[in-house]
Amino acid sequence: QLIIDEKNEIFTYKDGAKLIVDKLELSSKINELYFCSLGGGFRGSLLSTIYLILLTLLFLLPLGIFVALYLANYAKENKFTKILRTLIDMISGIPSIIFGLVGVIIFIPIVSKFTPSNGLSIIAGALTMSIMLLPLIIKNVEDAINAIPKGYKMSSLALGASETQTTFKIILPNAINGILTSTLLSIGR
Repeated sequence: QLIIDEKNEIFTYKDGAKLIVDKLELSSKINELYFCSLGGGFRGSLLSTIYLILLTLLFLLPLGIFVALYLANYAKENKFTKILRTLIDMISGIPSIIFGLVGVIIFIPIVSKFTPSNGLSIIAGALTMSIMLLPLIIKNVEDAINAIPKGYKMSSLALGASETQTTFKIILPNAINGILTSTLLSIGR
């Protein structure tokens, strides 16, 4: 809002920039000048949240599902798997503020180096959220895989299917409900 001269003429952005520029050039004095910007609404926040969730799931789901498959089907009970399970349990107990600090210290410089952003990007947030939600996905998907009857896997292998075929055609399709449940739980978090 713009009030010019003693006439107290009031101009707003609705009058157009050309009229305001012309009046400013003709005036000798400006009495008052108000700058007001309207709120952007919730559209930007909503879109940013959706992008963050989608990118997080893009990074999180493949890694979480493959680690759960490894732990449920292929890992032997040895020192390495005990350490891996301990690390997964330990990560799930870390407060989220620590993950935020780790994201600022580690992911923002990495993202700044490889992308044209100045560091504060949705990619850095998605990587941070992926690390934060990884234990939740791994544990829930592993439980879903372990809930599948062992007879399914044994039957598939007995019929001549390879381990890879059994994993992708028998185990994962039967564990899809657990995978979707863990995905929804992680989105909610």
